[in-house]
Amino acid sequence: KSGYTFAGWYKDQALSNKWSFTTDTVPAADITLYAKWDINQYKVNYDSNGGTAVVSETVEYGKKVAEPAAPTKSGYVFVGWYKDQALSDKWNFTADTVPAADITLYAKWDINQYKVNYDSNGGSAVVSETVEYGKKVVEPAAPTKSGY
Repeated sequence: KSGYTFAGWYKDQALSNKWSFTTDTVPAADITLYAKWDINQYKVNYDSNGGTAVVSETVEYGKKVAEPAAPTKSGYVFVGWYKDQALSDKWNFTADTVPAADITLYAKWDINQYKVNYDSNGGSAVVSETVEYGKKVVEPAAPTKSGY
C-alpha cells in the first residue's frame, strides 16, 4: 500500500489485538485477520536557490504541507516554490499533498529591475534606462548645453 508500512495482522477490526503466528492457534471456526497499516512520514526539503535557508519538515503521506515563510534574496523577489529544478511546475500549498517519497521544493526568483534617471542640469534630455540588479549601466551619450 503506497505511503504506508505494513504493521502486522490483528484479530479484531479495531486493530488492538495482534495475532501471533508463533503462539496463536486457529479456533474451531473461520476467522478473519485484519491488516494494520501505519502511515509513512516523508521529508519535505526546501532549496532556496541562493536565498535564505528554509528548514525542512516531516509530513505524513497524503497530507498538505504548511507553507513556510518566504525566503529572501538580495536584489530578487520570491515568486514561489516549485516541484522541479526547471521551475516549471509550481507547488500548490492548498491542493498538493506529500507523495510516497521525500521531496525537494525549489525557490523561484525574479530579478529586481531598477530605473536609472539622468539629471542633465539644464542640458539636453538623457533617456532613462531600466537595469537589472547587479548589472552595469551603459553610459549614455553626453548631453549638450548651450554655451558649454
